[in-house]
Amino acid sequence: MDLLSNSGDGKPLNLFQGSFSDTINIIKLHGSIDTYRYSVAIEKGSIVNPTGEYLYFKTLDYDEKQMPIRYDPETGEVVQRFHWDIDPQFITGTRKEEIITQPGMYKILFEECEKRIMNCKAILIIGYSFGDKHVNEIIQKTINNSKKLTKIININPSKALPIEIKKKISN
Repeated sequence: MDLLSNSGDGKPLNLFQGSFSDTINIIKLHGSIDTYRYSVAIEKGSIVNPTGEYLYFKTLDYDEKQMPIRYDPETGEVVQRFHWDIDPQFITGTRKEEIITQPGMYKILFEECEKRIMNCKAILIIGYSFGDKHVNEIIQKTINNSKKLTKIININPSKALPIEIKKKISN
């Protein structure tokens, strides 16, 4: 796997690897304002051909997001200097369900959320307005089928929990 580094000091950027811890999980299904997509390309001289592959990295540093360099970790050889996709990567609008079914970071996040939420003892909801059908379905499925879930905490709800609770869960 290629790595990204900042052009200034050469340290690796924090790449999305699709790995998760076994403790408390915060999974941002729709991305984050500090997550950026790096469009992988083949550079030959001044010609840059996108491959259609992407790497995702997190940073709040201006230089890191503007000037990352892709290099081969085995040889240390720089394989890509040009980066043109500098917008934060988060999903908004009406195409969310379509985007999370396509290969890549969002699909991995959604699948991991589906798997992990079924094993939760508690679900903490912060600032979610229940406007995403695909997320509501995961929550409802968990409430109906999880043997471990005992508590739902909805902090600062914008409206009442629009999910049917058929078993005894404190909320």
